[in-house]
Amino acid sequence: MPILADYHMHSSFSGDSRAPMQDMAARAIALGYQEICFTEHMDLHYPASKECPEDMFLLNTDSYLYDLLRAREKFGEQINIKFGVSTIIHDVTELSRTFHEAAMALSRAADSGNEIILYVEESESSGASHLNEYGTKITDALFDKNPDAAKELLEQMKQEITDIRYPLHKAKIKMINLCSALFRRFGEIYVSDTAEDMESRFYLRISQSTTLYSLFQVCREMIDETNQVISGRLEKHDLVDQISRYISANYQSNITLQDIADQIHISSAYVSRLFRNKTGITITEAINRARIDQAKLLLGNPEYKVYEIAQMVGFEDAAYFTSVFTKYVGCSPSEYRSQK
Repeated sequence: MPILADYHMHSSFSGDSRAPMQDMAARAIALGYQEICFTEHMDLHYPASKECPEDMFLLNTDSYLYDLLRAREKFGEQINIKFGVSTIIHDVTELSRTFHEAAMALSRAADSGNEIILYVEESESSGASHLNEYGTKITDALFDKNPDAAKELLEQMKQEITDIRYPLHKAKIKMINLCSALFRRFGEIYVSDTAEDMESRFYLRISQSTTLYSLFQVCREMIDETNQVISGRLEKHDLVDQISRYISANYQSNITLQDIADQIHISSAYVSRLFRNKTGITITEAINRARIDQAKLLLGNPEYKVYEIAQMVGFEDAAYFTSVFTKYVGCSPSEYRSQK
């Protein structure tokens, strides 16, 4: 049975590893992994010595998040990259507890799809256990096209975090999870080849926030910008219908993937990926099927020669037309005509 994931990886951000994060991601892809999770050391109480400086296991979270985002941006279409944050242990007897925490966090991650895996005990959160609900509610409000409700929920969240003196680093994780959920939903519903750029940009700004005020200011801007993009975007099923209609109207011409992309003002790579994901076939297959369907109708008219029909449906080469026709129908155009 092949190994598809590794949920225990230390990069050069941990004191016991020198491997750059991107090199590890590239190696995981080469090994056929579908998902990896970086679990760096963050030990505030590790005893310092000559061989082990006191900051050896202290994680620079801002630099770490920046590198993580760059790795996701570079390899995101090839592998799912996550990272984990857990509580600190002070004694070997606590290992069983941290194993339980990891199992719980992984279970939640599998259910939610979050790239950030966080375990926080209820007692440790000081009444903050329900803060994750705000992320779902804010996302729902935005996609219900109610940005005012989304902003009101964000203000409520800010007030609660302020009232309970919630630590800034934990508030950042909540906001990054919100960002992740927001753009994941965006990518599921709307056509956009800019969503990934927006997500990386806001991830970085969230990680660089130095106060709760600046953190929530970034999130307000994220809500505003996302709402503006949603207002002008075409839903994915509408785009696939538009592509199909364009093919039906132009199959007899020498149309290409780039022609279609130019027509609907979306990148050709995005059009190709979206159409295949939604229909199960490529753009080229859709064009050929439209041509062959029309050719079958024209073959019912004995006045047309096979080479004429080939040209009428968009094939410049009659031999290639015969090859494609045979592939899709199971017999040559002449044989198909004789059966009619």
